Amino acid sequence: MEQTKKLALLIDAENICADQVDQVIDAASQYGCITLKRAYGNWQKDALKKWPPVLKHHAIKAVQQFDYVSGKNTTDIALVIDAVSLLYQGHYDGFVIASSDSDYTPLAIHLRERDVLVIGIGEEKALDAFRRSCDVFVVLQSAAEGPVIEHPPSLEKPKIPEEYGIETIHRLLREANAKCLRGDGYTLGSSAGTAIKEFDPSFQPKRFGYRNLQMLIESFPEKYEVKWDRLTFSYRCITEKQIKFRSNKTISHQKAILEYLDQKGSASRKDLDQLLSLSASATRGILQSMMADGIIVPEGNHINRVYKRSV
Repeated sequence: MEQTKKLALLIDAENICADQVDQVIDAASQYGCITLKRAYGNWQKDALKKWPPVLKHHAIKAVQQFDYVSGKNTTDIALVIDAVSLLYQGHYDGFVIASSDSDYTPLAIHLRERDVLVIGIGEEKALDAFRRSCDVFVVLQSAAEGPVIEHPPSLEKPKIPEEYGIETIHRLLREANAKCLRGDGYTLGSSAGTAIKEFDPSFQPKRFGYRNLQMLIESFPEKYEVKWDRLTFSYRCITEKQIKFRSNKTISHQKAILEYLDQKGSASRKDLDQLLSLSASATRGILQSMMADGIIVPEGNHINRVYKRSV
């Protein structure tokens, strides 16, 4: 039987209403046992006066965060610092970030790269950047409607209509990349969207099953590199020469992992990071690909997880 995940619940009380806490806890409890509950805010503010009874009722630790500079919200900084500190203590399998503030996007990405479950809980106004950086995002609704749970997009790509053709899409993205190229070799997604509309006014990502252009581009990591600058994304096309080189590098990395597993029997993420001398996110991508292909399997929870050859 799989071990129940231990979760740390971190609430931005200046972004979540006190009367939404029941929904937050109910939603988070579906994914494990909440063993730590903290709410962050400047409790001297009148806007948070409804919180004390809620904190007591749910046994939530209140973390005081003063506004050291007028007009600057330091609550999110305090939450991020605590989250990273708790992550490296190694006691938690997952983190629940209760907020609609997309400034938590880098935190969610950092946590996921360390192979822990990340659950975001917020209102409909939360931007896609934050939603997609979480493993699961729960949209808070009215009490009558109940919360809506959003899982990340399926690994199976939406089917492109045959009459349009996938190569047509890639051609448009290449032309947009060339037209709007910046000095760093990347093109802003918003600029690309405008350029593509000029090339083909009928182009709509939703026609192909993607919510927006960003989701479409991210679905083809073998063809495009994507990077984020706070809440804006950019992309660049990968050349055929680069694709071939990266494919060969991936094969060599997979071969090295399998040889290591044949010798040792199993390996932790730390072992494989050292073996490949890659970043944590790069190693994770290789492992996910190998698991998807059924080459290796994970065993254990986040704290003691190891990888073995498939039987």
